[in-house]
Amino acid sequence: MKISEKGIFLLKNLGKGLGWLFFLLLVFFFLKKNLGEHSLDPLAPVLNRPGVILLIYVVSEVAFGIIPPEIFMLWGLRAGSPTAYAGWVGIFAMISYAAGIIGYAIGYTLQTTRFFRYVRRYRLRKYEAHLQKFGSMLVIVASMTPLPFSAICMLVGSARYSFPRFLVMALTRFVRYALYAYLIWEANVMVPA
Repeated sequence: MKISEKGIFLLKNLGKGLGWLFFLLLVFFFLKKNLGEHSLDPLAPVLNRPGVILLIYVVSEVAFGIIPPEIFMLWGLRAGSPTAYAGWVGIFAMISYAAGIIGYAIGYTLQTTRFFRYVRRYRLRKYEAHLQKFGSMLVIVASMTPLPFSAICMLVGSARYSFPRFLVMALTRFVRYALYAYLIWEANVMVPA
């Protein structure tokens, strides 16, 4: 069976994402085993304030995903129960999906402005070739991999791709969050403090 170029692109980027998750989990295991649960006490003023965490997350997601969402999923483990953890991950996924819609709207409405030309030249240029090659499939790849989701959504909006189709394709963002959250939860359960 021959894999298409789109399939290879998706698998390659998915491999990068899973590699990043694996690395992050190794660091998490190391810290949990060797430094104990009080190792993050100096960060308690921030970590114990969910509103601050959500604000940081929103800014990160709208601003091209500066902080990987898996870091916030690890923070969500502090909730303790699987239900509370799933609730936090659901909130993070909805915020990320909304950030993608905002990105699409920015690209769609501001495509002819000086601001957008600047963003396109310095932040989006490297993804334009992928958009020309893979079309709206790039939204699915960005949803599932470390490609900057909001930035890709902005680019897709500026290219005026169908908004309803974009919304459906961007739903794959929830699949990534569910899969990564499950792997993080299971890894946390496997390694006692």
